[in-house]
Amino acid sequence: MLDPETAELTPWAAQAIDRLDSYAEVSPSGTGVKVWTYAPSITRAHVKPGLEIYPRGRYFTVTGIALGEAKAIETRDEELAAIVDEEFPRVDRDRTPYDGQRKALDLLDYLECADVDIYAERSDGTAERVYSIRCLWYEEHMDEDTSGTRVGQYADGALFFRCEHAHCRGIHEWRQFRAECDPIVYLGRPRKAKGRLR
Repeated sequence: MLDPETAELTPWAAQAIDRLDSYAEVSPSGTGVKVWTYAPSITRAHVKPGLEIYPRGRYFTVTGIALGEAKAIETRDEELAAIVDEEFPRVDRDRTPYDGQRKALDLLDYLECADVDIYAERSDGTAERVYSIRCLWYEEHMDEDTSGTRVGQYADGALFFRCEHAHCRGIHEWRQFRAECDPIVYLGRPRKAKGRLR
């Protein structure tokens, strides 16, 4: 987002900062920008490479190095909601009738209830439904890469979780994934340490 040598913003970052028009400062790494706004309609986190939006429950290191002229923290509910809609489009529900087992888990509902970040719906030619997701253990990946993880459901209702990162491959499968998600889905408990092994 920010070139530490030239202090130039990428075009997308400059446009987003202009749209939000609220207090912004250079991040501790010198390569990013943090913008603070009031946005009551944003109630969940939205995260992908290059963009993170958090409504609560996060601790940040601040630098006090304001970007441009220092501004107050402004209410930008509509502007931030529009950015969320553009950058994190909802996955369309698959409304086709399911012909598998009667008690098969509705995978999309399950992922949404578990607050799992879904990037896209994919097709691998074998499963009935496949979603590209953010791995629950992404912080253990090299460079915290969030790509290469998917969950899916076969026509007979069988489910799978696969992550191509060396840290997860062969260690984290559907059983481990579900053990992390079930307490959230059925008991409403937050994940104790998102992205960390316990």
